[in-house]
Amino acid sequence: MTREKEKLTGTTSRLRLTLYTPDIHCNAQMSTKLLKKHCSLDTASGRLLHQTIDNLGLSVRAYTRILKISRTIADLAGSGQITATHIGEAMQYRRIQYGAG
Repeated sequence: MTREKEKLTGTTSRLRLTLYTPDIHCNAQMSTKLLKKHCSLDTASGRLLHQTIDNLGLSVRAYTRILKISRTIADLAGSGQITATHIGEAMQYRRIQYGAG
């Protein structure tokens, strides 16, 4: 098994153990309730996300997508907490996806 596959397998296992929900196979499938429970933000990451949402005029849908992507990035990093670094990386993926600046 390659190193990347081992990392993804471990991340998937952590996700299933964390969510305790057999119907959820990835962070993108999290409901609002699960999102609130498993995607808590520290002060710095919350501030960064809210400032970005306000400054760019992004929707609630964009907010939840960035939050879910941040949770995935944190999972891949082996972190239980979403940090400002994870939020920043998720926003960069969004910029790439939509061709922004």
